[in-house]
Amino acid sequence: VMTVGNIELPAELYFYWVCYVCSSLEYNILSEYSNYGMYGSCINRETMTVDWTSNYANMPLMEYALAQTEETIKYYMSIEELAAEKNAGLTTANKLDMENSFRQAVEEMGGGNAFVNYLNLLGISRASFDRISAASYLYMNLLDMVFQEGSALYLTEENYNLYATYADHILIATQNMQNGEMLTQQQQVEKYQLALDLAEQIHAADDPIAKFEELAAEYSDDPGRESNPTGYIYTAGSMVAEFESTASSLLPGEISEPVQSDYGFHIILRRDLLAALAEDESRKVEVAREYLNQLLVRKRSTSEVTYDECLKNVNWTGFYDAYIAKVDQFSAG
Repeated sequence: VMTVGNIELPAELYFYWVCYVCSSLEYNILSEYSNYGMYGSCINRETMTVDWTSNYANMPLMEYALAQTEETIKYYMSIEELAAEKNAGLTTANKLDMENSFRQAVEEMGGGNAFVNYLNLLGISRASFDRISAASYLYMNLLDMVFQEGSALYLTEENYNLYATYADHILIATQNMQNGEMLTQQQQVEKYQLALDLAEQIHAADDPIAKFEELAAEYSDDPGRESNPTGYIYTAGSMVAEFESTASSLLPGEISEPVQSDYGFHIILRRDLLAALAEDESRKVEVAREYLNQLLVRKRSTSEVTYDECLKNVNWTGFYDAYIAKVDQFSAG
């Protein structure tokens, strides 16, 4: 019923992903409403269920769910497509591990009949179950290629800087870091003066980096500093824009003047990413994943998507309600 690039998707998998996305949205909306009172307009308060005809993210909720379904499917299909292109298909070891995992799952569920009931609950066949399971193996095969020198996906050491940045900062907060309330105007002026004073001390020091680290330990209001005492290795979009743009303008070892964000004033030290990765190889995996994910994003953004005409006639709200009723029936049984 759906084709992404050259890869076809059967009806049962498409409907499975619709249900997966809808149930995830349903859980998140109900949780946010229960905990924080958010998304009240999406809730039928008489039944305390999600109203799929309501608006969410500036569009009808079910329309949003279908858009997210398409993005989810395109992501998994891009893994299949890239793996096929790069000869990173399932290995004998992958297949053996999948079979062992399957047997273990059957045993834990109480036997073959219990597992068949589980597949019926998901609405998919064993072949579709295996296809979903295979995606994680294909992804890991692609990730392995990122580290294999000479492979089609190999990421050279010098190019790691294209996908991540390593930077530290002294945060002089202009808000209460516990509740997010802004400080008074006078207090914010005082914080700015403090940031200027610290920056001046750093730049006047014989060893600016040592002085930065000394003052960061004493003055930084960053609540994450205890677990990240030398800063953050991050990918684009992970930090506030002002932090990222300033850090990217620095060379390793350079320290900025105070720069303001919604959180306060940052004095930023750009650290040497490659040196950090050499000291801790496990951190390379995070950067390698970002590189691979960007490849997958580019692939799915260029993949042509077509749908079978039959999907235009589906009452999606009615379908999902019927699916939930069937789940309840299975659970009661």
